[in-house]
Amino acid sequence: MAKSNLTQFRTRNYLAKDFDSFRTQLLNYARLYYPDKIQDFSETSLGGMFLDLAAYAGDTMSFYLDHQYNELDPETAIETKNIERLIRTSGTKIVGASPAVVDVTVFIEVPAAFNNSKVAVSSSSLPVIKAGTIFVSINNIAFNLLSDIDFSKKRADGNYAAEVKVGRRTESGVPLSFLLAASGPCISGTETTETFGLGSFIPFRSVRLSESNVTDIINVYDSLGNVYYEVNSLTDDVV
Repeated sequence: MAKSNLTQFRTRNYLAKDFDSFRTQLLNYARLYYPDKIQDFSETSLGGMFLDLAAYAGDTMSFYLDHQYNELDPETAIETKNIERLIRTSGTKIVGASPAVVDVTVFIEVPAAFNNSKVAVSSSSLPVIKAGTIFVSINNIAFNLLSDIDFSKKRADGNYAAEVKVGRRTESGVPLSFLLAASGPCISGTETTETFGLGSFIPFRSVRLSESNVTDIINVYDSLGNVYYEVNSLTDDVV
């Protein structure tokens, strides 16, 4: 009679994910397929030690498998080097510290003037707060104004874009001054200029800035007035 090549089929379960579930499945497997080998699987027995070691190895491998899978998704990744790699792979540039952007409201008081027998704001007294003006918070944080705040700017209906209220009045109630409020965007930080002596030509030169937490490089130019632009590749010849 020919010897059969059939082997016994053994049921396997791949749903275990933690130490307790691994140990429970291993215990059931050992009792089902090796009942005549080891019967004592208590915590202090040799069989219990084997179960604990196998469950520990399975729990560790399951943990690192889940961890590596999570590191493939930018929404679940927690390791800095993996997040940076995913960002670069997507084509997004990695920038430095992100500054705070706020709207700053400026209040001014201007004298009143008579216009066609009516009391109105003195248009000649309305200033323009220039971009680049520095505002300092109570915590001594500098904010740089990004665009001009023009108090003389008017809307399509002819009224001032700024909010206008009556300030001081005479005893008879005639306005002596007006209060105007206008807002403009500001970004935390200040602008600085740094100069480098490059000397002889070096291809693919890199220069390290002395300032830390640089959020943006506004422009780069040499002593001859030539302006340099950032490009995605050194083969680009059109800005």
